[in-house]
Amino acid sequence: MSGEEYLKYVTQKVVTHLNTPKSKRTRKKNKSNGMSNKWFGILPFAIRIFLSKRKQSSK
Repeated sequence: MSGEEYLKYVTQKVVTHLNTPKSKRTRKKNKSNGMSNKWFGILPFAIRIFLSKRKQSSK
């Protein structure tokens, strides 16, 4: 997924979230999923940003 596609996806999610009424935006908490499952999707992204900044600073 390229950066442009990712930005488009995130923008669509935010707009959809903001357009739904607050009463329907209830969060369902599932006790079986821990924090690692919740944040697993962002960890590779964070590592990639960290490494790219590290690479840029070494130039």
